[in-house]
Amino acid sequence: MRARNREVNIFNMSLLDILCGALGAFCFLMLVLLPYWKPSGQTAEDFRKQYESAANELASIREKLKSMPGGADIEAKLNRLQNLLQRQQGEINDLQRRANEYKRQAQESDSQVSDLKMREPLLVSVRWSTSQHNVDVYVRARGKTATGKEMPMVDATKSQATFFQGDEFLDCPSGPCNDNWQSRDVPINLEYEIHYKFLSDGGNPQPAEIVDAYLMNRGIFIKLPRIKLPRQQTSALVGVFKATAPDSIQFVPEPEYKAQFDELNKKTPKPEEEKKGK
Repeated sequence: MRARNREVNIFNMSLLDILCGALGAFCFLMLVLLPYWKPSGQTAEDFRKQYESAANELASIREKLKSMPGGADIEAKLNRLQNLLQRQQGEINDLQRRANEYKRQAQESDSQVSDLKMREPLLVSVRWSTSQHNVDVYVRARGKTATGKEMPMVDATKSQATFFQGDEFLDCPSGPCNDNWQSRDVPINLEYEIHYKFLSDGGNPQPAEIVDAYLMNRGIFIKLPRIKLPRQQTSALVGVFKATAPDSIQFVPEPEYKAQFDELNKKTPKPEEEKKGK
């Protein structure tokens, strides 16, 4: 009777397959979890040394595998796993880059929306009826820039352009016509002077007659005083405007224009209110 072979062989191919599979799974988990692993107190130099040590250890393992039976097949499997992990890591990095780009675009959109919500343009429009006259409107903010500069005082001898970035002034050189001034940003409680200026008469000696003027801000419409400027190179301050809250504004006319301003902006009662009054 033939004797049985009682030799025990621990390192067989099945065990090596299991070990290689476990090593590949471990490497994959390490590559996925490594971006979230942030050990405290370590520097870039420490990480470089750890990487070199791991690379040397991996190279040593590869050399040992070559000397084992079937080591070439195992090394080929490891190379395939490593290539697969590198491709997957590349896809993960690409997805992360896209996610960061989407996040940046979303933050820019939120910033633009917030910026638009903060902007409440002020529009001042002035119309004069006398021909050949050049009349301007000048809106002077009583504030300062970041460098401490202030808007120039009103000058009736020349046309004055906008001062702050984003503001616009549409000038009509000869009447009958109208001028429009728009301030892009109107902070709460910042005061604005509203001036009418009669620059030149163009040979017409009559007073410049302003027949319509109004301002709009925060969806509120206010009629401004309508006056006559007696001669060229003169100006008139008609009042001071400011936003008192996110949804309310205030215009304080000069004393000589208060009665007219109150009459122009007198609220007409609605039919329902008239019935209640009766």
